[in-house]
Amino acid sequence: IKNVIKLFDPLETIISQDFCMQLFLKCSSSSVRNLIASLMKDASSLSDKHFDSISSLIVESIIKKNKFNEYDMQLYQVLSFLLQNSKKLRVHTLQSSFFDHIIQLLCNEVDNVLSSEENISLNLSIGLQASILMNVVKIYLTPLPDLRYVINRKTELMVRVFTSYFKLRSLLIQRSKYLDNCMSMMKEII
Repeated sequence: IKNVIKLFDPLETIISQDFCMQLFLKCSSSSVRNLIASLMKDASSLSDKHFDSISSLIVESIIKKNKFNEYDMQLYQVLSFLLQNSKKLRVHTLQSSFFDHIIQLLCNEVDNVLSSEENISLNLSIGLQASILMNVVKIYLTPLPDLRYVINRKTELMVRVFTSYFKLRSLLIQRSKYLDNCMSMMKEII
């Protein structure tokens, strides 16, 4: 009798991908979102089919969002993982309007930080969303050919990143390690 060891497919263990995405995007428990993010990262490493399936789910979810909400951190961590592991995905999304959307989200978050400057209250977690989004932008712009592409073909996006950098530099009251990290990544690109 032959013993056959069959690996299970993590995506088949989930009852419904829609249900999984609902949990991933709307669950208030960060441990549940972290668990699903880990599952997605592991599943994307199994095969090209899984990678494509998960990357399309993540990209579609982000495109539907007009702002960064409190439950999105793991979503962008999975996106960062996918972009770092696939030049094909990075180039495809860079050349599409998806990268433009990421820059728009970043600029919105910088504007939110700037508007909070009028508040007297000090928020040490301010800039977390901008830092996470800037990490994604950095993944796109670290390879020199991709940076050149954006400079030559999407110049207005680079101008928006520069403008965001100077907006953050102008802050006097609101400072945090996240904002410092975000500005540091922007400075590297500039």
